[in-house]
Amino acid sequence: MGLNRKKDHVTIIPEDPIYWEYAKGFLRELPQKLQGRFEVMEPFPGGVDACLNGVKDLAKNNRNPHRHFLGLIDFDSKSEPTGDAERDAALTANRIEAAE
Repeated sequence: MGLNRKKDHVTIIPEDPIYWEYAKGFLRELPQKLQGRFEVMEPFPGGVDACLNGVKDLAKNNRNPHRHFLGLIDFDSKSEPTGDAERDAALTANRIEAAE
């Protein structure tokens, strides 16, 4: 189904496959009338930096004021979460501090 260019819609850009699965699951739980206002792209290969650059490039070339982008990024240096929530949170916090 195509996106309606006259209504707000969101393109979700996951950093890695697990976030792609989360986004797809989120969409399945939305009411049918809202599902057409979201799309999920395939994960960007290359981790955080590639995903951030992809979001920036898509937003820069966007000519539709109703299109919005949401990057699902964990900011660790891995392509997938470790499975240890505390460790992943610490890695994310360190990455954000380094970027500031």
